[in-house]
Amino acid sequence: MRLNPLKCSFGLTSGKFLGFLVSQRGIEADPSQIKAISEMKDPSTIKEVQRLTGCIAALRRFIPQASKKCSPFFKVIKEASKNKKLIWDDQCKESFEALKIFLTSPPVLARALPRETLKVYISASDGSVASVLVKDVEGHEAPVYYISHTLKDAETRYPHVEKLIYALVIASRKLRHYFQDEYEALLAGLRLAIELEVKILEIFGDSQLVAKQLQGEFKAHDARMSTYLKLAMSLLEKVQSWTIKNICREDNQWADALSKLASSVVETSEAIYVEERKVPSIDLGPPFPDMLRFNEISSMADWRQPFLEYILQNKLPQDKKEARSISYKAKNYCVLENKLYRRGLKEPLLRCLGSEDSHMSMVEVHTGICGDHLGGKNLAL
Repeated sequence: MRLNPLKCSFGLTSGKFLGFLVSQRGIEADPSQIKAISEMKDPSTIKEVQRLTGCIAALRRFIPQASKKCSPFFKVIKEASKNKKLIWDDQCKESFEALKIFLTSPPVLARALPRETLKVYISASDGSVASVLVKDVEGHEAPVYYISHTLKDAETRYPHVEKLIYALVIASRKLRHYFQDEYEALLAGLRLAIELEVKILEIFGDSQLVAKQLQGEFKAHDARMSTYLKLAMSLLEKVQSWTIKNICREDNQWADALSKLASSVVETSEAIYVEERKVPSIDLGPPFPDMLRFNEISSMADWRQPFLEYILQNKLPQDKKEARSISYKAKNYCVLENKLYRRGLKEPLLRCLGSEDSHMSMVEVHTGICGDHLGGKNLAL
């Protein structure tokens, strides 16, 4: 791997990263993305409304209850697809102007630190559910991540309590990377206790979920959680007797002391050994279940191959019509390190993907690895 000096910057106090401004203050929205919306006129066509929802999607992380704010736009797109006519009514105008006013001073998102206490607030309305992840900063709560979801037809008929539960489910999926697995610390402690031949074991933990599952009061419905529970119970069978007690996080002084010890240099009279675990205790399987399915059909023809052969070897297909098409379209492509890229007018070179790579990329995007998006309604047409 080689670095391009022209694209490298060092010692910066702030800068753009993945479309965001990152600094000591926190994570901020890109001003160019905000400017695109603030300078936008009222849409007059369906395509312009879809362009508006696309711009909002890029800033969705910074907009609380984004789905609720955009619900008039979704309604317009849905009606326009049936009537073949766009009606930009007063409700759309009010929502659009309110969105512009909000974006004049968008919130600065805080950065979550390891082992930091975070809170999730959830809300539900008739047509959407939303949540926000916050942290305490000098006595006040600062937002870390906003999540919103537009309810589909059947979901709008959920009772209010079920909508709140649904909001929590969506938040747990989108914010999964912010929370460490609660079983890993328990399993590490159990392995150490067994190695030291401990017979009577007292376990203190600040996770009520883990404590209740070990005591049999809660069931582990999730497959991953169930696997962790089985592994923990198998280790506990090697101990003569054990008890577990749920305590408040503030009272869990032993865990705090160990975490600080592992991340700092402390002078002690006795040797202290710290083990760093870089892989989970259980086999999580493939990152995406759909990969099992597309691996079976990996023999599909690669659309990139004719372009690569023409650019690198000046070789064209035998079919005259296909050869003419390849030679004409190849002007828009280039090859760097045996990889095909498409040229753009203003954007950087775009990496061309095969069927397997594109499938994996789509799965990653729709599972939320790049953040939330507006769902299917903004793609109605």
